Amino acid sequence: MIGHNLGAGGYPSGMDVAFLLAATPVFGFALTPPPAALAAVAPEPSRISAVVAASQLSVEDRRYRDAVRARARTAFIKRYFGMSSLLWVATSAAVGGVRYVNRYGGSFGDTPCDDDAGVFGDFGCGDGLHVLHLVASQIAMGLYVTTGILALRMPDPDDAASGPSGFARRLRTHRALAWVHLAGMIVGPLLNLVAEHPDIVGLDRRDRSDYDVLRVIATAQVGVNLVTLGALTWAAIAMGGF
Repeated sequence: MIGHNLGAGGYPSGMDVAFLLAATPVFGFALTPPPAALAAVAPEPSRISAVVAASQLSVEDRRYRDAVRARARTAFIKRYFGMSSLLWVATSAAVGGVRYVNRYGGSFGDTPCDDDAGVFGDFGCGDGLHVLHLVASQIAMGLYVTTGILALRMPDPDDAASGPSGFARRLRTHRALAWVHLAGMIVGPLLNLVAEHPDIVGLDRRDRSDYDVLRVIATAQVGVNLVTLGALTWAAIAMGGF
């Protein structure tokens, strides 16, 4: 039976070696496995060294090691959420831009939708594009918030933004831009809320004077969206992808 369990190099496997060592004294024998067989089941010297080295680490060294590993794992995940949020923010901005052209791309009563010349026709002037814009915006916001939470929870044992190195300078730029796109992700949806539901501030899009006010608000929203998208893109480029 043991012959069928030969390990690497034709020697018995670790289980067989253990069986021989444990069982042979019962029958009055004193079998000694060949040295090569014992070496085959012994821990590798490198593993022994790693275990010994780890056991000799101080508490502070272990905390630092764990923080570095946690930062690497978090950074890997954050990168994908960050790039996904950038993609969806761009999608939301593009869809919102089309809606702006359709609804405010002209004077009162003479917009593309009023003239049945809207981009994407009835879909662009009706609920279709509106729903698409809403979905894209919600996905973008969810991914953006998740990315922000990961960034805040990421350990920084080396204070990576300090110092004159190129990486430290890029990281400082990345963090400064975070304040820009954070402001944009707050202000943009608020402007969109007023533009989509003017009645909450007492405005009526069917009134000429109110239309002009709403057009200014909608134009401001487009500008905020572009600045936000630009800041997110710059931040991604600075760090090579968030």
